[in-house]
Amino acid sequence: MILRVLKFGGGVESTGAICGYQEREDKPDAIVFADTGGEIPRTYANVDAVDALIQSWGWEPIVRVAEKKTLEQHCLDTRRMPSVSYGRKSCSVRFKVEPFERWIKGWGPAVAAWTAGQKVTVVIGYNVDEVARWSKAPPPSARFTYDYPLVAWKWSREDCLAACHRFRLDPCKSACFFCGSARKPEVRHLREDAPGLFARAVSMERNARPFFGSIQGLGKRFSWEEMADADDRQGALFEPEDEAGEVDIDCECHEGVAT
Repeated sequence: MILRVLKFGGGVESTGAICGYQEREDKPDAIVFADTGGEIPRTYANVDAVDALIQSWGWEPIVRVAEKKTLEQHCLDTRRMPSVSYGRKSCSVRFKVEPFERWIKGWGPAVAAWTAGQKVTVVIGYNVDEVARWSKAPPPSARFTYDYPLVAWKWSREDCLAACHRFRLDPCKSACFFCGSARKPEVRHLREDAPGLFARAVSMERNARPFFGSIQGLGKRFSWEEMADADDRQGALFEPEDEAGEVDIDCECHEGVAT
């Protein structure tokens, strides 16, 4: 029997995958949430709600893994912003992939499978419309294969949301509160809904300002602090380009795969 481990980002798709498994009277062998320490409060609330629900089904609790230092503290200590602000993804490798790999290398069932010459299947919640993601899936490695159940089920993001609602779950887009991929409307909503978190993000941006290089700020092409100052002077106006061509998907940090 092949072991399956679901990488749980706490957002819509991975929550939908869990609901889909339950509806099919199936389940992964483990569910792992890699915590950067900076997820938005609603994501943490959803992780707790899903954990309570699956345990009521008789499933094992969600495994929570993390670095000793949070991503936020790492950024402050190094006077840098998350790597996504610079067009890279090293923050997802360090704070998502590496904690997961450390855990699975010590997980008894996985060790037993590898000893027996078997592979472990990593389950990732890409929906059927995220072709740019699942079509570039990594090939099987010496220890891992990869599975995309939402693609097999032909589930879109809307299908995932519908499944979540059937189980009275209310996930949202999964991302850190200081995510450099956030769109301007999302930054404005954070400032309105969680001013304390917004202030911490601006402090991070201000702390890294001497090392901006060619970028403009936390938002890569714009500074969160300067945008807020401009809004205060003239009122927040949603610019047409803010949302043009954008898709409301979970931050790519949740997708890191084992090697």
